Amino acid sequence: MPGMTIAPDQEPLTIKTGGKVLDGWLSASVTRGVERLPSGFSVELTETYPGQAERAVVSPFAPCQVFLGADLILTGYIDVYGPKYDRESHTVIIQGRSLTSDLVDCSVDIDAITAGSSTWEINAGTIGAAAKMICSPYNIEVVLPDGDAKLDSTRPFVLAPGMTCFQLIEEMARTVEMLLWDDARGRLVISKVGKIRAGCPLVEGVNIEVGSARLSADQRYSTVMVLAQTPVDDGSGPHIGFKKTATDTAVPRKRLLMLVSDLPGPNGDWAQQRATWEVNRRAGRSQLFKISVTGWRDSAGVLWTPNTVVKVQSPDLKVNTDLQIVEATWTRSEAGTSTLLTLMPPQGLQPQPYHFLPLTG
Repeated sequence: MPGMTIAPDQEPLTIKTGGKVLDGWLSASVTRGVERLPSGFSVELTETYPGQAERAVVSPFAPCQVFLGADLILTGYIDVYGPKYDRESHTVIIQGRSLTSDLVDCSVDIDAITAGSSTWEINAGTIGAAAKMICSPYNIEVVLPDGDAKLDSTRPFVLAPGMTCFQLIEEMARTVEMLLWDDARGRLVISKVGKIRAGCPLVEGVNIEVGSARLSADQRYSTVMVLAQTPVDDGSGPHIGFKKTATDTAVPRKRLLMLVSDLPGPNGDWAQQRATWEVNRRAGRSQLFKISVTGWRDSAGVLWTPNTVVKVQSPDLKVNTDLQIVEATWTRSEAGTSTLLTLMPPQGLQPQPYHFLPLTG
């Protein structure tokens, strides 16, 4: 309900399933993130009268929608229905995940995709076309907020038996440097690291209720060196070696990490990409912040949303810069209504470069 003012503890978290609306939770949490697929929720209630969350309504496999106030936050299925009772109480725990849970749990239906042919190769012109092909048997939609990137038409993707849909699409997405997550409607989102800003900054003493940081040095190196070799295809057997480096100027002493690339490529470009990615990702993930705010929304009335940019100002956490919201967990408990945000610099989210196997034949 953007633009409306409402006390945080007055906003309901509701679940719609089996034609009924369930609320009145003792505790509830919903988590979505740009590195989390699928999204999930968990709620607990005490039944005030028999049948409030009866088995006929709340049962595993049942479709459901979860709302924070008037905003849909998750569309999926109920995974767990756990009733518990004693002489004095009757409690129920309900857990569920997004529609995209089938992509993570289930294997690629190669027969449906290839119409029963014997091929185990996937050919598609774009990442969107490939993802829609793979998701179609499970009735999951695909959205591409940053456009539909082209795939290398000369490089088919070979499916290993038993490979899950997520594993295959994630491999494809890395070739175009895109992330996989899901949205409130249970659709698969294939996107770049986001640039949309949150409605307000996170400021110590203003809206940050609880904050913590992990500023680490153990996984950072002054120099990352990637070594690679590739055979010269003239029958003589000699090898040409590549050695590429990237430097992290924020590391104050000599710390060398040497990596060997299994797929060197025709020149040193692949080795350089790997070295640069290692430095940038390690620097980004060495700065991890967790911040709790009251309520579920920013000052503009919009739910705190993964993959958005927010300015964080906290002297105690030693941060005064833009960070990416990696994950948001919206909670309701006896302690009140709050959102726990996980944040890091955007370079910490960059997908690992993908290198194709050499063509043969």
